[in-house]
Amino acid sequence: MTDKIISALEKKIAADQAELERLKGITGARDKVEALASDLGYTMQELYPDAPTTRAKSTKPRKPRTPPMYRNIHDGRKTWSGKGDKPQWVIDVGADLELHRVK
Repeated sequence: MTDKIISALEKKIAADQAELERLKGITGARDKVEALASDLGYTMQELYPDAPTTRAKSTKPRKPRTPPMYRNIHDGRKTWSGKGDKPQWVIDVGADLELHRVK
């Protein structure tokens, strides 16, 4: 490598290490604030009601999983619901698919 590339990489490493130390400091400060609030009988949500807590959960209900219609008779762990792309084991079975139908 050339001296120019090595110098640029060393600068990048130094900047990344500084950012890591900054983030460690933020995490430590957050932990101390949460501990102090807890000692005083408060939650962070009570102290900062408008602050985001965690990632918002979707309000959209999940679709139920489609039960399998076919099971590989040679390897019972492999199943297919009959929807979507055919897995390789179904393609390999070919015309004998009805023998694999779940009863």
